[in-house]
Order: sequence, then structure tokens, then C-alpha cells
Amino acid sequence: MAECPDNPSWPFYAAKVLLRDDKRSAKAVTYLRRAVELDPTNECASYWLAFSSGEADGVDKAPSSYVQKLFDGYAHSFESHLVGKLHYQTPQLVCQVLRENGPLLSPPEPLDVLDLGCGAGLACRALRSSDMMECLGASRLTLVDVDLSEKMLREADAKGGYDALIHGDIVEVLKRWPDVDICLPAAAVRPPLPPSFHLIVACDVCVYRQPWKPLRVHLSSAARGGAAHLLD
Repeated sequence: MAECPDNPSWPFYAAKVLLRDDKRSAKAVTYLRRAVELDPTNECASYWLAFSSGEADGVDKAPSSYVQKLFDGYAHSFESHLVGKLHYQTPQLVCQVLRENGPLLSPPEPLDVLDLGCGAGLACRALRSSDMMECLGASRLTLVDVDLSEKMLREADAKGGYDALIHGDIVEVLKRWPDVDICLPAAAVRPPLPPSFHLIVACDVCVYRQPWKPLRVHLSSAARGGAAHLLD
């Protein structure tokens, strides 16, 4: 294939350019097959090949390496693009659902919340608003986040509001909960992680995990009896 050099990275990146144009998707599949032939360990090329060729049966989620690299590169401009250009409102919709279903607790018991895939922390700010705290029936809120992108965690930490941020794949973290390591904040003394949570939210996370069953199965590891789950 004269036009597809034997450099393992070249056909993969050429394919990504071609995939921007629907009329060139067949050629992109050719390049992706070549990329996988040259480097069978390239998870991203294998993932794109599966979906571009219609052979995605059995592919249950995007590779962790792909998701992490994607959002690490997007972290700095993520919030401005999401809110300013895409008019993102999922955290507000989550809060609307909670308002419609009334208080989760009777004050003054603290409310422990797990935010799966926080991004830049938009859900955190929505949940910590004074009217939302009143609606939830919480005098105090402990908010813990899990995200695969370390740079996203740093963005969220810089904005404040989370009591602990965990770096890792959400299903793998749920499997081990609460035996996990805190990534941020970098404090000398941190409060212990809640053994379980009253509320678990995941905003625009499930699109990266198909089917949802592994996520649903392991939610019980971190959910308190009667906990509310809001997954999108």
C-alpha cells in the first residue's frame, strides 16, 4: 500500500482525518485496518475500526487510554466550550429531577454524594447551590468525584467544591470502593472517604460505556441502602 506508509501511527491519524467526511469513510476503514495490522496493541485504532466498519459487537466501552487522552487534551477549554458553545445543561436537569422528587434526607444528616465523571466540576456547583441543598434536605454535603482524566480532575480541584477527587476508571473504582486512593486535593490530612453514598450522579458518562450493565452492577458497591442513582 504505497500511500499508507509502514509507520504504525500514520494510517491511524490519516483515518481520523478521513472520518470527518462521510464520503471517505470506506477509505478510512482501509487505513484503520492497516494501523491495526502494524500495531495490534493500538486500542484506539481497534476501537475506531470496530465502529467505522460496523463490527462493534462486543465492544462495551471506549478504551481508557483513548478517553483519558481525549479529555486531558480538552480539559483547559472543556467548560467554556461545553457551556458557551454547546449550551450544556445536564447538571441543571439532574437538579430539576431531584427537585421534582423531594428531599432525600431529613436535616441535619450530612448528604454523601458521588459524582462519576465530573469533568470540570459543573455538577458540583449545581449541587452545592443553596437552593439545591435546601431541596435535598441536607445541612452539609460531602462530594466525591471520580474521573479518568487527571487534567480534568485538576481543573475541578482548582474551581473547588469537591472534598476528594479519585483518578481512575469509574467501574474499576466502584469495584474497589472504598479501598481507593485520593488523587486531589493535595492535603496533608484528608477526611476519610464515605463508605457509601446517598446519591450517585453521572452526567454524560454512559455514552462512553455501552452496555450499561457493568456500571449498574457495581453501583451497589458504593451505594447506601435506598440511594438515588441519576445516570446519563
